[in-house]
Parts: sequence; C-alpha cells; structure tokens
Amino acid sequence: MSGLSAGRGRVVYTIGYSGLTLESLVAVLARLGVELVVDVRRFPRSRVPGFSRPELEKALGEKGFEYRWMGALGALGIRYESRFRCVDSPTFNSYVNYLVFSEEAQSALRELAGLASERKTALLCRERDPRFCHRQFIADYLAHLGFTVVHVVGGSTRGHEPTPCYAYLSVGPG
Repeated sequence: MSGLSAGRGRVVYTIGYSGLTLESLVAVLARLGVELVVDVRRFPRSRVPGFSRPELEKALGEKGFEYRWMGALGALGIRYESRFRCVDSPTFNSYVNYLVFSEEAQSALRELAGLASERKTALLCRERDPRFCHRQFIADYLAHLGFTVVHVVGGSTRGHEPTPCYAYLSVGPG
C-alpha cells in the first residue's frame, strides 16, 4: 500500500452495537451501503443475542454483508509497555502503544486499510460511543491514511475528531 493515497476519498464507518438489535444494526449498515463489517473485538463473544461471532457472521452473511474478525485490533486485555502517554486512561494509553509498536497490530492495521480501500467498511465493537472505545484510535490511524471516518452513534453520524494520540499513530514506530 502506498502511503496516504490508500484511503483518499474512502469512507469508513465505526459502530457500537450496544443498545441495538441485530435487525437494527443490519438496517443501519444497509442504509450506509456497507459491504464489509470488520469486528474489532479481541474476543468476539457477547451476552447480547446475535452478537457473538458465529451468529453475527451467519446473520450478516445472509443479509449480503461480508464479515471479518480482526482480533489483533481488539483492546480488551492489552497490556503493553507505554513508551509515550497521549491520553489519561492507562488502558487506552497501553492500547495506543500496542498499535504503534506491535508488529501484530501494525500488520492488522495495514490489512484493515487495504480492505477498506476496496470496499465500504464498518468497524464494529460493543461500546456505543466511540469516545469510550478503542475504535477512536483505529480511526486516528485510518484518518492519517486519508480515509474519512464517520462514527455512527444511535441514529446519527458524526465525523471523526482526531484524539491527542493521532500524532503517534500517524508517525508509527519509526
């Protein structure tokens, strides 16, 4: 993939399923024209009916959506050495350091950018509000590559506002 041109003009959505039914999630994805749903939970299990990986993958497939689980982009349980601090939350700070310095995370981010360059993509996690979810930091990375990132919250959408970690995610480990 060649630098900033990879995402120029492409839109990536993020959505948290908290408060949604599977049917309402499908309706939102269809309205947005999403083709690929990338599940960015480290452990794609849920107590909410229909949102564990096997059921979700099957239901989305039946409705014409491609489903891809990218557990390497999940945040739950990440404990990574913090070489820098860009947010007050130790958990989020550890996660951002993981995204910047872990080859596993870097590889997953590159794969995600490649997929999102080819199809209209939505990142899926549980947390409704992206300000309280690790999706905001994945969004920083994608925004740096030139993607337009739109967060879906309830029935509305809002553009991504880079976090204080954006500078680190745009430079990478070098």
